[in-house]
Amino acid sequence: SHKQVLQVAAVIGGRFHDAMVARVIEAPVEEASEALEALVGRGLLARTGAREYGFAHGLIADVVTGTVPFEAKKELHRAIGEAFEAVYPDHLDELAERLAHHYREGGRRERAIDFLVRAADRLESEQSLGGAIGYLRRALEMLLQGAQPDRDRLLGLYRRVVQLCFRARELEQGLEVVEHALEMAEGLGRDEHVARFSLYKGQLCAFMNRFSEAQQWFERARQVARSVGNP
Repeated sequence: SHKQVLQVAAVIGGRFHDAMVARVIEAPVEEASEALEALVGRGLLARTGAREYGFAHGLIADVVTGTVPFEAKKELHRAIGEAFEAVYPDHLDELAERLAHHYREGGRRERAIDFLVRAADRLESEQSLGGAIGYLRRALEMLLQGAQPDRDRLLGLYRRVVQLCFRARELEQGLEVVEHALEMAEGLGRDEHVARFSLYKGQLCAFMNRFSEAQQWFERARQVARSVGNP
């Protein structure tokens, strides 16, 4: 129905192709295209490219989204994430932010985290380090929300964020992250990580001209490294 197509379009958000809508509603592309064209004729949607559509006004999308019940919306977000992967398998890095959004809203935390990391990978390769840091911190937040988060993945992401903060000269942010990382590593008894994050904290303090504090953290890093046989 046109109502179903309109609701799917609203939950997809932004611009979308008829093939995406067809995949989500499990109908032939021609059928989805006819419904989309009818909605264009009613002034609700507008063509934005070849077989591409968007809402004629953002307020329309907001109103339509509000008519979708919560559980149905979650199911739609999951289906849209899967549709993106099926329709655009060669463009997932470019679409990583949208995929992360749909999987997060659809309750698929692990897939959302995977795509946040992919978005960060792409931004880092483009030298957009601040954006990469932001996506990795969101991935960390989502990991921490899990009942039994993957501790090794958390520690690895903490390490990567701190390293990016060095490169971006986001020193205050790096210090904030490394303190969380140290707390986790100490709580888990991961001495190798404690030594590494202590070293990072010393380096951050040195970059910030906090030399006395930096020396204390360098010494702690050496002591912990010795205790695990890594002088």
